[in-house]
Amino acid sequence: MAKFTVKNVEFDFDIFDADNAELYEIETEKVRKESLKTVKSEKLSQKIRRIGNVVCQAIDTIFGEGKSHELFGDKVNLTDIALTFKQIDFELTKATNAEQTEMLNNVNKSND
Repeated sequence: MAKFTVKNVEFDFDIFDADNAELYEIETEKVRKESLKTVKSEKLSQKIRRIGNVVCQAIDTIFGEGKSHELFGDKVNLTDIALTFKQIDFELTKATNAEQTEMLNNVNKSND
């Protein structure tokens, strides 16, 4: 179970559960695609809200309803949202790598 904190909000997520891993992959891909999408004649404020909402929906889908509100409140600031999402990904990757190392060490010890 990966445990980490971003913006004083605690996260617990079992990335080694296949369903959770798949959910994470699907939601992060949605965010990536939406970030790259160009909508003709879209105003900057509309783009900020569109991308911000997709990221917040992904966070809530992955980590539980209301988690994005804990992070951002009612504000939709794309810089804050994007940096926070990137930080979540970094912290989850770091926690996952640490867990993998620990598991491999335990396997190696049991094989000795």
